[in-house]
This record gives sequence, structure tokens and C-alpha cells, in this order.
Amino acid sequence: AVVEPIQARLTEENAVEVCSGYDVLVDCTDNPQSRYILNDTAVKLGKVLVAGSAVRWAGQLAVYNFAGGPCLRCVFPVAPSVDACQACDMAGVAGPAVGVIASLQALEVMKLAGVAGPA
Repeated sequence: AVVEPIQARLTEENAVEVCSGYDVLVDCTDNPQSRYILNDTAVKLGKVLVAGSAVRWAGQLAVYNFAGGPCLRCVFPVAPSVDACQACDMAGVAGPAVGVIASLQALEVMKLAGVAGPA
């Protein structure tokens, strides 16, 4: 498997073009607008989305749009406003929490790619 980071601002206008060449989409963004753009693009392209986030001492991980499972918008139909979300620069984030979530995202991608074998 090849991991290729994207060094571009994701927008509704370029999302399909940016994401279409990948088997799995990994959300490492830090704002709700980008998360929902990635989700909607994953659904449109029929791709799995591995999403992770961390703030303060906690983090969360989800795999969306896998094998008929729900997407982000299925679980949270309305994106929160930017003001409703805590930004890391204001709330703080523990580096190890980010590291744990990122490692778990990588594990999920490996499982999806068949590298890790059956769960």
C-alpha cells in the first residue's frame, strides 16, 4: 500500500478530483467543514472514510461508509458550526492523544487494505 498525503485545501469544488484516486480516505482534518466535505465525497465515490480527532486528553475514531455501514452524515446529519467546536489552539491537545488516535487510524487502514489480516 502507498500512503500519499495531500498538501492542498480541500473544497467542495475540488474534493472529487482530489479523492478519486485513493482506495481509502483518512480524515486528519481539524474542522467540521472539511470533515463533512470528506464524508460527502466518500459517499459519492463509494469509498471508506477513516476519521479521527483529538482534543485535550481525549480522542475519537470511526470508520464510516464501510460495507453498508453508516456515514458521518447518517450519524450526525447536521454539521456543527465552527463556533460550536473547540479548536486545539484554544482547548489544548495532548500530543500522546493525537499519536494514539493516528496509530489507530493507521491500523484501521491496514485492516481495510488487507495487510493486517482478519480481525
